[in-house]
Amino acid sequence: SDSGVSNSAISRRGLIKASAIVAASVAAPAMPRAAEAAESGVVRAGNAKPNGRILIKGATILTMDEKLGDIAKGDLLVEGKKIVALGGDLKSQGAQVIEGANAILIPGFVDCHRHSWEGQLRRINPNAATLDAYSAATHQSFAKAYRPDDIYAGNLITALGCIDAGITCVIDNSHNSRSGAHSDAAIKALFDSGIRGVHAAGPPQAGDWDHQLPQDLARLQKQYFSSPDQLVTLRMFAGPVKEQWAYARSLGLRITMEFQGAAMGKIADQFAEEKLLGPDLTFNHCGNLPESTWQNLKNAGVTINV
Repeated sequence: SDSGVSNSAISRRGLIKASAIVAASVAAPAMPRAAEAAESGVVRAGNAKPNGRILIKGATILTMDEKLGDIAKGDLLVEGKKIVALGGDLKSQGAQVIEGANAILIPGFVDCHRHSWEGQLRRINPNAATLDAYSAATHQSFAKAYRPDDIYAGNLITALGCIDAGITCVIDNSHNSRSGAHSDAAIKALFDSGIRGVHAAGPPQAGDWDHQLPQDLARLQKQYFSSPDQLVTLRMFAGPVKEQWAYARSLGLRITMEFQGAAMGKIADQFAEEKLLGPDLTFNHCGNLPESTWQNLKNAGVTINV
């Protein structure tokens, strides 16, 4: 929800939060595509300072803005979290300079549904034919043995992989928060990666856990999320449970959930009658829902990630 100003009246929001080339410039030098970037003429600036300036020079810029259009050769200036200028032959004393003459500058992609804690598990069942097969290898298996360090590793692997692929914003649907320490580790990994992220803390689906949620959301919010404009923000990952929704809303947090099937549709229709649906909700999957449910979700302003 941040905004910026520039001499071309374009904001960070106008460029969808960030650019893929900026993401590449701040990624760790050991990322897999570092050599490819060097060969293409893109110069990596190293680790960017949180409040520093990055100047991208001479790139082909796809602004995704109808008024500005595409720019065959242009410069872009980033200060801290904001894009502050876009134009030709920009100057900025002390800025880290990225030569973009052989590169295309495009907005970063947003991945709105990622279970980041599974980062190190992504190759264990690539051919799983059913949801049950996936769950057997994750929720019913490795997930139950996860330590906070494992959560950190998974989230960091996922976030850095996103950045390297041009994904500069990710919603981390964290349904393996077995303790407060697990949530702490997940959040720290997102912070350490430098990605813009949304951490949606939720309980595991199998095994032992501390039953610290949803009440631990208040601690997490106070400890880590002092501003709604910071790079990483917080929300609740939950099912269609009225009491949990009410708690999240009392903290001013958005709510994300997995949602699909006729049974879920009936619940949504009931919640619509009770005026419980709203634009602070994000539903993932949303397959096999009746038409009436789709209309109720649309009328309530629910965000749907199919």
